[in-house]
Formats: sequence, C-alpha cells, structure tokens
Amino acid sequence: PGCNNVVIDGKTGFLVDLHDESQLTNVLQRLVNEPLLRERLGINGRALVRERMSDEVVCEKTLALYKNIDVN
Repeated sequence: PGCNNVVIDGKTGFLVDLHDESQLTNVLQRLVNEPLLRERLGINGRALVRERMSDEVVCEKTLALYKNIDVN
C-alpha cells in the first residue's frame, strides 16, 4: 500500500497485481532489458520524492497543519 504514494505506474515504476507472478516476471524482464527505461523511472522517481517528500516539504505541510488546529 505504501508504494502507491511513490510509484506512478509507468512513470516512476510499475505496479503489479498481488500474487500475479507472470505480470511481475514480465515487468522485471522489461527492466532488465531496457536500461533507458530504468534510468527514466529512476529520474522520475527521484524528482517525485524531492517534490512531494523532501524534509522541507514535509516540515512545511506539518507546520501548516499545526497552524490550522483550533485549540479552543
């Protein structure tokens, strides 16, 4: 479940159906055979994490939540 926050199917990685060994095998084979695809997924994944999950972004969002808490 946690991977769904980081993995955008086909953009930052691949999501496969649970218990679908054939689908997983196909995706892994594709990754083995396509180095440019691996590179693109890695670049996209890194950009996504920096954009949404960097320390700066997480702290900013956390502080915004705290500021909106009604203490009364």
